[in-house]
Amino acid sequence: MVSSAISSIPWPEIRSGLWTRGFGRMGKLLTQAQCEELRSLYSNASLFRSRIDMERYRFGRGEYQYFANPLPALVAELREEL
Repeated sequence: MVSSAISSIPWPEIRSGLWTRGFGRMGKLLTQAQCEELRSLYSNASLFRSRIDMERYRFGRGEYQYFANPLPALVAELREEL
């Protein structure tokens, strides 16, 4: 569950950083296990609705994918809480 991590984010500091430096740092949001869980989903094509080859669009090298609905529980929770 990420709601406790999100509730401890110092939003005023982040807002100030965005205005003064152009970025804000919030520290760790996910545990190592949660990061590994998300990473393990990447190779499962059935979880994604589309895949983008960045080089094709001159965005650089690599790829990214968009999750299909229903979103994985952790992604859905992040979307709702943030």
